[in-house]
Amino acid sequence: MYYSLDDIETDGLRVPAKFQVDAPGLGWLNEEAKTENVPAGAEAILPLWLATPLASASVNEGQDLAFLNISEPHALNSDVINILRSDPASLDLRNQNRLFTNLAIYWCELFASDDFVQTVYEMTRLRSAYIFDAALAQSGIGGIDRGFDDYEQRLYQATAKVIRDAKQFRNRR
Repeated sequence: MYYSLDDIETDGLRVPAKFQVDAPGLGWLNEEAKTENVPAGAEAILPLWLATPLASASVNEGQDLAFLNISEPHALNSDVINILRSDPASLDLRNQNRLFTNLAIYWCELFASDDFVQTVYEMTRLRSAYIFDAALAQSGIGGIDRGFDDYEQRLYQATAKVIRDAKQFRNRR
């Protein structure tokens, strides 16, 4: 399986989690815990690579109770999602998280509702058009791409290069 560096960094992003059951011997997961056990109801900040399987694995076969619940990361809180719904181009994604698009897609694959998936789809569609317009105008050098996250910056650079190459090809004699 292929992993990009952004995928690896996204897996390392930390999210708030709350244990639903006692977890003997896992006190080291909770930085604030002074014991070797984590009691039910304890909160911890865990990397996605660890929190995801614990949130999706049930405690006992046939039960829906998982080891922990994951809360949405700060970058995906309700205020941010409401801004994305109203005007996706106005949001400075890099200020939320430099891996925002990766995180949003990761969240869609794991936990998101259809409404959230639709919001991320619309965000991607509208911001892609905005990126294309910026690349077409070749005005990103002056700071228009400041609000782009890492994925969008690479998309902008690739789009700008294709547009420059197409212009050079068209103007060749």
